[in-house]
Amino acid sequence: MNVKTNMLLFVDSATVAYMNSGANFRGMSHTADDDIEVYFQSATDASASDVVLLSCTDEKHVEAMKGLAGAIHGSASKPFTVVADDVASKYCHENVTAVESITLGQKGSLTPIETLTAARVVTKADSGTTFVCSGGAGKGITLPSAAAMGSGWNCRFVIGQAFATTDWIITATAAVIRGTVNITEIDDTTDHPATVAGTTINFELGAEALGDYIELYSDGTNIFLNGSVAKQAGITVA
Repeated sequence: MNVKTNMLLFVDSATVAYMNSGANFRGMSHTADDDIEVYFQSATDASASDVVLLSCTDEKHVEAMKGLAGAIHGSASKPFTVVADDVASKYCHENVTAVESITLGQKGSLTPIETLTAARVVTKADSGTTFVCSGGAGKGITLPSAAAMGSGWNCRFVIGQAFATTDWIITATAAVIRGTVNITEIDDTTDHPATVAGTTINFELGAEALGDYIELYSDGTNIFLNGSVAKQAGITVA
Protein backbone atom coordinates (compact mmCIF):
# COMPACT_ATOMS: atom_id res chain seq x y z
CA MET A 1 0.00 0.00 0.00
CA ASN A 2 1.20 3.50 -0.81
CA VAL A 3 2.05 5.52 2.30
CA LYS A 4 -0.17 8.30 0.97
CA THR A 5 -3.32 6.18 1.31
CA ASN A 6 -2.44 4.11 4.37
CA MET A 7 -4.62 5.04 7.35
CA LEU A 8 -3.03 4.93 10.80
CA LEU A 9 -4.96 4.17 13.99
CA PHE A 10 -4.01 5.10 17.56
CA VAL A 11 -6.27 4.15 20.50
CA ASP A 12 -5.61 5.77 23.89
CA SER A 13 -8.71 4.53 25.72
CA ALA A 14 -12.24 3.28 25.18
CA THR A 15 -13.30 6.87 24.45
CA VAL A 16 -10.19 8.40 22.84
CA ALA A 17 -8.86 7.34 19.43
CA TYR A 18 -7.15 9.03 16.49
CA MET A 19 -6.76 8.18 12.81
CA ASN A 20 -4.88 10.04 10.09
CA SER A 21 -3.29 9.13 6.76
CA GLY A 22 0.31 8.40 5.98
CA ALA A 23 0.17 11.33 3.57
CA ASN A 24 -0.14 13.65 6.58
CA PHE A 25 2.81 12.13 8.47
CA ARG A 26 5.42 14.83 9.15
CA GLY A 27 8.03 13.01 11.20
CA MET A 28 8.82 11.74 14.67
CA SER A 29 11.27 12.55 17.44
CA HIS A 30 12.65 10.88 20.54
CA THR A 31 11.79 13.43 23.24
CA ALA A 32 12.81 11.60 26.43
CA ASP A 33 14.18 8.26 27.63
CA ASP A 34 11.05 6.32 26.71
CA ASP A 35 8.91 8.71 24.64
CA ILE A 36 8.43 9.21 20.91
CA GLU A 37 6.38 12.07 19.46
CA VAL A 38 4.72 11.33 16.10
CA TYR A 39 3.68 14.39 14.09
CA PHE A 40 0.91 14.72 11.52
CA GLN A 41 -0.52 17.61 9.59
CA SER A 42 -3.83 18.24 11.33
CA ALA A 43 -6.83 16.61 9.74
CA THR A 44 -8.87 19.77 10.37
CA ASP A 45 -6.34 22.63 10.08
CA ALA A 46 -3.51 22.47 7.54
CA SER A 47 -1.55 25.10 9.48
CA ALA A 48 -1.51 23.02 12.68
CA SER A 49 -0.04 19.71 13.79
CA ASP A 50 -1.54 16.73 15.57
CA VAL A 51 0.90 15.06 17.96
CA VAL A 52 0.66 11.48 19.25
CA LEU A 53 2.95 10.78 22.20
CA LEU A 54 3.95 7.12 22.41
CA SER A 55 5.84 5.20 25.08
CA CYS A 56 8.63 2.88 24.03
CA THR A 57 10.95 0.44 25.73
CA ASP A 58 13.77 2.27 27.52
CA GLU A 59 16.81 2.73 25.24
CA LYS A 60 14.97 1.02 22.38
CA HIS A 61 13.68 4.18 20.71
CA VAL A 62 15.62 3.62 17.47
CA GLU A 63 14.15 0.14 17.04
CA ALA A 64 10.68 1.49 17.88
CA MET A 65 11.03 4.32 15.36
CA LYS A 66 12.04 1.86 12.64
CA GLY A 67 8.97 -0.21 13.47
CA LEU A 68 6.79 2.90 13.32
CA ALA A 69 8.21 3.79 9.92
CA GLY A 70 7.22 0.37 8.62
CA ALA A 71 3.72 0.72 10.06
CA ILE A 72 3.31 4.16 8.51
CA HIS A 73 4.29 2.80 5.09
CA GLY A 74 1.63 0.07 5.41
CA SER A 75 0.98 -2.92 3.19
CA ALA A 76 -1.08 -3.60 0.10
CA SER A 77 -3.34 -6.08 1.89
CA LYS A 78 -4.70 -3.82 4.63
CA PRO A 79 -6.74 -0.60 4.36
CA PHE A 80 -5.37 0.68 7.67
CA THR A 81 -2.65 -0.06 10.21
CA VAL A 82 -3.09 -0.26 13.98
CA VAL A 83 -0.04 1.60 15.24
CA ALA A 84 -0.87 1.48 18.95
CA ASP A 85 -4.06 0.32 20.67
CA ASP A 86 -4.05 0.51 24.49
CA VAL A 87 -7.51 -1.07 24.72
CA ALA A 88 -6.65 -4.18 22.73
CA SER A 89 -2.97 -4.12 23.82
CA LYS A 90 -1.95 -4.27 20.18
CA TYR A 91 1.14 -2.47 18.90
CA CYS A 92 2.94 -2.31 15.56
CA HIS A 93 6.31 -3.13 17.13
CA GLU A 94 7.42 -4.90 20.28
CA ASN A 95 9.19 -1.76 21.53
CA VAL A 96 6.11 0.47 21.14
CA THR A 97 4.36 0.04 24.49
CA ALA A 98 1.56 2.62 24.94
CA VAL A 99 -0.24 5.74 23.78
CA GLU A 100 0.48 8.45 26.35
CA SER A 101 -1.47 11.34 24.84
CA ILE A 102 -3.07 12.68 21.65
CA THR A 103 -2.91 16.44 21.04
CA LEU A 104 -4.95 17.91 18.18
CA GLY A 105 -4.39 21.12 16.28
CA GLN A 106 -1.15 22.16 17.97
CA LYS A 107 0.26 25.37 16.51
CA GLY A 108 3.78 26.61 17.02
CA SER A 109 4.69 26.86 20.68
CA LEU A 110 1.20 27.29 22.11
CA THR A 111 1.04 26.15 25.71
CA PRO A 112 -1.51 23.44 26.58
CA ILE A 113 -3.98 24.79 29.17
CA GLU A 114 -6.08 22.56 31.42
CA THR A 115 -8.62 23.84 33.95
CA LEU A 116 -8.74 21.76 37.13
CA THR A 117 -11.91 21.44 39.21
CA ALA A 118 -11.21 17.97 40.60
CA ALA A 119 -8.30 15.91 41.87
CA ARG A 120 -5.69 15.17 39.20
CA VAL A 121 -2.82 12.72 38.82
CA VAL A 122 -0.21 14.47 36.69
CA THR A 123 1.88 12.32 34.34
CA LYS A 124 5.07 12.62 32.35
CA ALA A 125 2.95 13.32 29.27
CA ASP A 126 1.64 16.52 30.91
CA SER A 127 5.03 18.23 30.56
CA GLY A 128 4.60 21.79 29.28
CA THR A 129 1.01 22.10 30.52
CA THR A 130 -0.34 25.06 32.48
CA PHE A 131 -2.96 23.90 34.99
CA VAL A 132 -5.51 26.52 36.08
CA CYS A 133 -6.83 25.69 39.55
CA SER A 134 -10.52 26.63 39.66
CA GLY A 135 -13.64 25.63 41.55
CA GLY A 136 -15.04 26.47 44.96
CA ALA A 137 -12.85 24.01 46.84
CA GLY A 138 -9.21 23.06 46.56
CA LYS A 139 -8.30 19.54 45.44
CA GLY A 140 -5.34 17.20 45.57
CA ILE A 141 -2.82 17.03 42.73
CA THR A 142 -0.31 14.19 42.58
CA LEU A 143 3.00 14.59 40.75
CA PRO A 144 5.00 11.77 39.15
CA SER A 145 8.37 11.00 40.70
CA ALA A 146 11.30 13.11 39.54
CA ALA A 147 12.77 10.00 37.91
CA ALA A 148 9.54 9.37 35.99
CA MET A 149 9.43 13.02 34.93
CA GLY A 150 12.92 12.84 33.48
CA SER A 151 15.20 15.74 32.70
CA GLY A 152 13.41 18.71 31.13
CA TRP A 153 9.91 17.97 32.44
CA ASN A 154 8.04 21.14 33.43
CA CYS A 155 4.58 22.48 34.22
CA ARG A 156 2.84 25.46 35.79
CA PHE A 157 -0.04 25.80 38.28
CA VAL A 158 -2.05 29.04 38.42
CA ILE A 159 -4.87 30.12 40.71
CA GLY A 160 -7.81 30.92 38.44
CA GLN A 161 -10.57 31.22 41.04
CA ALA A 162 -10.74 31.96 44.75
CA PHE A 163 -11.62 28.84 46.74
CA ALA A 164 -14.01 28.84 49.67
CA THR A 165 -12.98 25.59 51.37
CA THR A 166 -9.75 23.58 51.59
CA ASP A 167 -6.33 24.22 50.06
CA TRP A 168 -5.08 23.14 46.66
CA ILE A 169 -2.36 20.62 47.58
CA ILE A 170 0.31 19.41 45.15
CA THR A 171 2.12 16.30 46.37
CA ALA A 172 5.44 14.82 45.21
CA THR A 173 6.56 11.26 45.90
CA ALA A 174 9.56 12.40 47.97
CA ALA A 175 11.04 15.54 49.54
CA VAL A 176 12.70 16.73 46.33
CA ILE A 177 10.93 20.08 45.81
CA ARG A 178 13.47 22.90 46.03
CA GLY A 179 13.27 26.58 45.16
CA THR A 180 11.74 29.93 46.06
CA VAL A 181 8.43 31.76 45.98
CA ASN A 182 8.51 35.52 45.59
CA ILE A 183 6.02 37.53 47.65
CA THR A 184 4.75 40.64 45.85
CA GLU A 185 2.58 41.98 48.67
CA ILE A 186 3.08 45.73 49.24
CA ASP A 187 2.89 46.74 52.90
CA ASP A 188 5.04 48.10 55.71
CA THR A 189 6.90 44.84 56.31
CA THR A 190 9.97 43.55 54.57
CA ASP A 191 9.14 40.54 52.43
CA HIS A 192 11.73 38.12 51.15
CA PRO A 193 11.55 35.14 48.83
CA ALA A 194 10.47 32.11 50.84
CA THR A 195 13.05 29.33 50.53
CA VAL A 196 11.33 25.99 50.28
CA ALA A 197 12.15 22.28 50.21
CA GLY A 198 9.74 19.45 50.78
CA THR A 199 7.12 17.03 49.55
CA THR A 200 3.90 19.10 49.38
CA ILE A 201 3.02 22.50 47.95
CA ASN A 202 -0.09 24.23 49.32
CA PHE A 203 -2.01 27.10 47.79
CA GLU A 204 -3.38 28.31 51.12
CA LEU A 205 -7.08 28.95 51.68
CA GLY A 206 -7.69 32.60 52.63
CA ALA A 207 -4.32 33.78 51.35
CA GLU A 208 -4.85 32.97 47.68
CA ALA A 209 -5.06 35.58 44.93
CA LEU A 210 -5.95 35.22 41.28
CA GLY A 211 -2.77 34.80 39.29
CA ASP A 212 -0.67 33.27 42.09
CA TYR A 213 1.44 30.64 40.39
CA ILE A 214 4.25 28.14 40.66
CA GLU A 215 6.43 26.65 37.95
CA LEU A 216 8.04 23.23 38.36
CA TYR A 217 11.06 21.86 36.53
CA SER A 218 12.75 18.48 36.86
CA ASP A 219 16.29 17.32 36.17
CA GLY A 220 15.30 13.73 36.79
CA THR A 221 16.42 13.87 40.44
CA ASN A 222 14.95 17.07 41.91
CA ILE A 223 11.84 19.13 41.24
CA PHE A 224 12.80 22.81 41.12
CA LEU A 225 10.22 25.42 42.05
CA ASN A 226 9.78 29.09 41.40
CA GLY A 227 6.67 31.18 41.66
CA SER A 228 4.96 34.32 42.82
CA VAL A 229 2.18 35.10 45.30
CA ALA A 230 0.40 38.32 46.19
CA LYS A 231 0.16 37.69 49.94
CA GLN A 232 2.26 36.32 52.76
CA ALA A 233 1.82 32.55 53.10
CA GLY A 234 -0.12 32.30 49.86
CA ILE A 235 1.98 29.26 49.04
CA THR A 236 3.67 27.01 51.59
CA VAL A 237 5.89 23.98 51.14
CA ALA A 238 6.41 21.25 53.70
